[in-house]
Formats: sequence, C-alpha cells, structure tokens
Amino acid sequence: MGGKKIQRAVEKQLDEFGEEDVFAEYLKERSVTRLLNSIEPRTGKVSRGMFYAWLHSKSHPERFRRWQINKHIVAHDLAEESLIISDKSAEDPSSVPSARLQVETRRWLAERYDRDSFGKQPDQTLVGVNFGSEFLAALKQVEAEIEEAEYEVVEEPESDPEN
Repeated sequence: MGGKKIQRAVEKQLDEFGEEDVFAEYLKERSVTRLLNSIEPRTGKVSRGMFYAWLHSKSHPERFRRWQINKHIVAHDLAEESLIISDKSAEDPSSVPSARLQVETRRWLAERYDRDSFGKQPDQTLVGVNFGSEFLAALKQVEAEIEEAEYEVVEEPESDPEN
C-alpha cells in the first residue's frame, strides 16, 4: 500500500504544477525524461512510471487524449525540423552522415507519434480465404448425390484361361 501513497503524492505534485504547464514543458522538451528533469526543481523527483500513471489517471480520463494531441504537435514539429536539418547538410557535405541519423530519428518518432500523418501505409492488402468449410460442404453434397444415384453393380464373369 506504500506505493499508492507515493503515487497519490506524485499525482498531487503534478496536479499542483498544472496539466497545462506539464504539457507546455513537454512541447518545449519533446522528451518525457527531459520534461521530468526540467520540472523536478518545482515538483520534486517524478519517475517516468509515475508520470505515465498520472497521464492515465482514472479520475482524469481526458488527460491522455490531450497528451496525444501534444504528441501529434511534436510529430509535425519533428517533421519540419527534419527538413531544416536536411537542408543544412547540403551546405556542409561532411555533416551528411550525422544529418541522416538526426533526420531518420525524427522521422521514426514522428511515425510513432502520429501514425495517421506520418506512418507508413501498407503496400498491399492481405485477404485471408478459408476454403475448409466450403470444401467440406461440397464433399458432403457430392457424397449425398452418389448415395442417391441409381446404379447397378455389374460383375465381370470370371475368365476361363483355357477358353
């Protein structure tokens, strides 16, 4: 039960700091770790786990939705920043490997933060078809037709080897 007391204390610290101020700081820092480090002097030490528990608080169900909106803003900011980094690397060709890493990292984050805008679209659609039940039904129908068919069994006379 000690963990619940700590969690309630952390939630109180963050609530006193203010949701809007937390989100504004996140937009500035663009990282939960840097966010928590920057607000630590005003809120005290807050772990990432406690922070995410605060975000998903059942008493504030809309908070996580607002958090997602901030992540979408950061995703667009990262995409624009990638363009700036890419353009600057054209001025100094020796910086291309570093710029490529920075751009790829920002693109990866933008894809995760806003999949609708920056996520990779699937190249093809997978369609699963199961012929099992249809095949079994067709076999049963053929079997039923065979049983209903009129037929006569004709036996061949035994052949006499001497004839």
